[in-house]
Amino acid sequence: MTRLVLDQDRTIAGTRMAVISDVEVEVTSRQVLMAGTGRKTPRFVLIEQFGELMAFTPRGSSVPLSEVERLCPALLTEFATRSA
Repeated sequence: MTRLVLDQDRTIAGTRMAVISDVEVEVTSRQVLMAGTGRKTPRFVLIEQFGELMAFTPRGSSVPLSEVERLCPALLTEFATRSA
């Protein structure tokens, strides 16, 4: 199962940042044994500075907010409503 999650935001010198990550969890079982694996991969970095919200890839390329909103509108709303 893979889903997008919003990590805890941080504020440093008036700039608020958070990461939206892909989280993948897999559980397998065979008879009496069960095993689980997980992976968390950064997808977008959100930065709010001087009242402007911007999005970037983890490598620093700019991403239109419309793209982030298309993929995960609830997470942008969550980021906007969290208190810093």
